[in-house]
Amino acid sequence: MNKTLDLTKGKPFRLIFLFSLPILLSTFLQQAYNLVDAVIVGQCLDSNYFGAVSASNTIMQLFVALMIGLSTGASVVVSQLFGAHRLGDLKKAVSTIFISILSFTLLLSIIGIIFTRPLLTMMNVVPEYLDPATEYLRIVFVGLVPMMIYNIYSGILRGVGNSKAPLYFLVISTFLNIGLDLWFVNLWGVQGIAVATVTANVVSAILCIIYTKLRVDVLFVKTKDFKFDKGLFKKVIMTGLPAALEQTCMYVSILLLQIIVSSFDIGTGQTVHLSGYGVGNRIIDFLNLPLFAIGNALAAYSAQNRGAGEIKRVQQGYLAGIALSVIMLCFTVIPGLIFSEQLIGLIINVDGGETTAGVIKVAKEFIFALNPFCLILAAQFLTNNTLRGAGDVFVPFMNIITAMVIRTLVAYVCFWTFGNYIYAFYAFPLSWLISGTWAVIRFCTGKWKNKHLLERI
Repeated sequence: MNKTLDLTKGKPFRLIFLFSLPILLSTFLQQAYNLVDAVIVGQCLDSNYFGAVSASNTIMQLFVALMIGLSTGASVVVSQLFGAHRLGDLKKAVSTIFISILSFTLLLSIIGIIFTRPLLTMMNVVPEYLDPATEYLRIVFVGLVPMMIYNIYSGILRGVGNSKAPLYFLVISTFLNIGLDLWFVNLWGVQGIAVATVTANVVSAILCIIYTKLRVDVLFVKTKDFKFDKGLFKKVIMTGLPAALEQTCMYVSILLLQIIVSSFDIGTGQTVHLSGYGVGNRIIDFLNLPLFAIGNALAAYSAQNRGAGEIKRVQQGYLAGIALSVIMLCFTVIPGLIFSEQLIGLIINVDGGETTAGVIKVAKEFIFALNPFCLILAAQFLTNNTLRGAGDVFVPFMNIITAMVIRTLVAYVCFWTFGNYIYAFYAFPLSWLISGTWAVIRFCTGKWKNKHLLERI
């Protein structure tokens, strides 16, 4: 039985809305993975441990972003082949994706384990918390491969219109992660949180393999049939590498700005600024979950319709996605500002004294600097995903590079000039505005219509 969905038929707004709901819940649960870890550390340990885990998480997200970018870009190939009903090439693409991306992931895992401590030292993690942060991150690096297996399956299932199955498996693994977190943190502290996450990732990967074999046979490739197709590999890299570099560059800029913020903790023996930045980042990511869900839905929608030659439906879907994001933002922007301190209190213990008061101050400054400008982020993210799905992968890639350069330069120049970390926060919306404008202009000119991936496969 094939659990797939043809996105080339039906009203765009309704299709994108219904297709994005499971993605929204999946994205929420993926954030919950990290958020639950943070909440348990922030509530059960102290806020300085939260800062160490936040530094570890930023490094981890840098590696994960590279992998997810590859799988997201590769899913564009799957979507276009599915939309064009080229099912023979579809299985060859899936096996090529697995062979290439999992090999690369294994290499990343080894590199991460080796360079964990130097990376954390670069992040200005205070010596008192360097050892537990190192142990935490190394354990998580061990679990990169099962994490990648889940993300590959999640991407290719969405590529054929199935956004529900990854959600179901994530629900199971998230609740498993929560239960194991609460158990293991009492046994092994911060390291127990990492062990729980890796265990849950293994479970979700196994469930994806079993489901695809039983219910989505167009995507399941038997071990003996795994083949590496050089031609398809080039197309996977053509779409996947720019997406991977986009994701990586985004987290590189976050990492560089985190270095600015954490420099205010040097010599204090605490991680007040680092923790505040980490808390604020998690809350902003949570508030923007609807945008990311709609953007991922648009990428699959755009790819299927581009593969089927339905250019007009791509344009209609883009406008529907923008309208849907405006509606969603009404429920996140204002409440996020009004209830910012309550949201912070969900992550850390707000009664933790003077140190915690400093963490709350930095986190609120971050939220108030970014949250009012999320509509600009929506325009940037949704336009980039629509262009990428349509096969125009270079412009979204250059957009993110531009955003990273602008964000980093503005933050560092202002930091050196005024000596205040707050400018690092306002560099985010400025970069969104410039790169988002470029993306919208690209879409409106219609030059993306000349980019057709399938003509080159």
